[in-house]
Amino acid sequence: MAVLLYGITLSAFLGYSSQYLLKGLSLPPGQAAFITSMYGISGIICALPLGALADRIGRQHVLRLSALFILIGGTGIFLVGANPLALSIFSFLFGAGVAYPGLSAAIGQDSVGGHAVGTVSGLIFFMFGVGQIFGGSIFALLLPIGFVNAGLISLGVPSLLTVILCLFVSNAYRASHSDVKSGKAV
Repeated sequence: MAVLLYGITLSAFLGYSSQYLLKGLSLPPGQAAFITSMYGISGIICALPLGALADRIGRQHVLRLSALFILIGGTGIFLVGANPLALSIFSFLFGAGVAYPGLSAAIGQDSVGGHAVGTVSGLIFFMFGVGQIFGGSIFALLLPIGFVNAGLISLGVPSLLTVILCLFVSNAYRASHSDVKSGKAV
């Protein structure tokens, strides 16, 4: 469910953040493009370190951190007005959540036996895709109440629920068959 909600949040962000910057805040196109690019730059900068951190401290902890980045970045953009620096920081934070879908799949894979790793991965990305179908549409339906309110609802509510659901995720590692045979598994 959390990855479905993340799909909704990401689709709403990608579908409407640049329009919000251009039309809602009337920022110059170059400035809006720079702010929006912080999302991608963050993914480049944060993906590998977050993955390595997940290997050190546990995937569930970095999954929660990624979900928190998404919540803070996604709602923060709609709370700071036309401040380019603050908008860039929140766009960067939202992009720092880039590890979320990969960590979700990895935790899902850890939670099943080898016979179902592909299935659980497919299910997780299926749910993510279903969420993406609805995110932009939800934002569009809410636009009559204004960009800020539409953004806070369509990004804030699903990302807050994602953070809450992530509190219940455990890192249930299942030993591989070869570990069990060799006596390495506990």
